[in-house]
Amino acid sequence: MRGLVRSEGWLGTPSGASFDFCDSLNPFLRYRKLLWSYHLAAGKGMSEGEFADMTTALDERICEIDG
Repeated sequence: MRGLVRSEGWLGTPSGASFDFCDSLNPFLRYRKLLWSYHLAAGKGMSEGEFADMTTALDERICEIDG
């Protein structure tokens, strides 16, 4: 694990992160542009729709297990 560096933003926020929120009630979609997972997925060519589908499916599975 590497340490945080100032060029990556406050508390390691990904460079290019923005407060461009959508209307979703799911916080992982609403604040997606602040998340490392979103930036990694987008950098690998994943579309917004594919990220939303994957995130929603994962959230639903966690709810089934944990409530």
